[in-house]
This record gives sequence, C-alpha cells and structure tokens, in this order.
Amino acid sequence: MKVTDLANAVFEYLKNIDDEGLAPFIEKFPSEPFKTRDVQKNDLPVFSYLPKLDTGANVSTRGIVEQFQSISEYFCWGQTYSVEDFGQTFLNKYGWAELIGLRGPIASEKIACGFLFLGPNVLYPKHNHESEEVYIPLSSDQDTFWVQGDDAWVSRPAGRPIYHKSGIPHGIKTSLSPLLALYVWYGGDLAQKSEID
Repeated sequence: MKVTDLANAVFEYLKNIDDEGLAPFIEKFPSEPFKTRDVQKNDLPVFSYLPKLDTGANVSTRGIVEQFQSISEYFCWGQTYSVEDFGQTFLNKYGWAELIGLRGPIASEKIACGFLFLGPNVLYPKHNHESEEVYIPLSSDQDTFWVQGDDAWVSRPAGRPIYHKSGIPHGIKTSLSPLLALYVWYGGDLAQKSEID
C-alpha cells in the first residue's frame, strides 16, 4: 500500500458519500499523476493508540482506517500546539498526519487532506481557522462528541461529514475510545495554526 493508493481510496470514498456539501472539497482534490515529495517519517505518543482503533460496523470507513493503519508509520506526524497551549496530557493523545497539501507526501496548494488522531479521554478545546473544513469520523463514534459555536455537544456517526465554515469555533472530545477522522481544508492558509477560543 502506497500513499498514492490511499489518496485514490480517499477520493473515491468522498465521491461516494451522498452529500452536496462535499462538492467544493472534492473538486479541489488533486488527480493522478500526483506530485509527490519525501517527508520525514516520525511518530508521536498518540501513535500507540493506533492498534486500538475500533473500525465499527461502517464498511466504507473501515476500509480507509485499515489502509491508513497499514502505512501510518510512513507519515510525518505533526502537532500544531505546544505544552503552553493545552498541556502535555493533550499532546500525548493528539496528532495529525497530512496526506495531501503543503506538507504531506502528495503536494497540493488547493487543499490539505489528512487524518486527525485523538486518544481516549481527551478534550480538543474550541478553536477556529481561516480555511473551510470538513471532518469525517472514521473510527467508532459512540464515545466521541463534537461542538460548533455555542451549540450543544453531539455525537456523530462514522462516515457523516461535519462542516466548519471559516472562523467558526469547534471542538472535539473523546471518551473511552480513540478517534481517527479524515479532514479536508480548502481556502485560506492551509498550514495555519488554529486560533484557540
């Protein structure tokens, strides 16, 4: 399994979701032949939770999770925040791996697409950014909750898109299970550090 295979699988997955809101994200997706680059492989403490992901009953998300797990060690894992922002406990259970974008193994200046990974029992406080964003939870969803603006925290099923417009505060909290979510950004600064609310 190569990163280009995963990128193609993600694109097909997104195209097959019946949701008109995904159209602007899909139309900016790069196509083959991909422009690729070498990235420095690394890992983070959150990496230890990868074998514990619950792929649940959703067959389409299970395929993406399994493909990601098979090549996850080939990504450059990142953390946008520091200990001063959210503390060491958060950093031990947080990381992301960009597949496509300004930093990932597949180059694009139009979108950033990758995977957010949170360990169990972690709060990702409200934050916002310039880019439009869609998250799609890929792992089991019973223990993960999402918030946007002043709305109440709600759980979302695996495979259901969650949209965040530019500048809208949003947060995530997990309970007993880790979370793997696909993200796609477009517009604005694709490498921006989110502003903490």
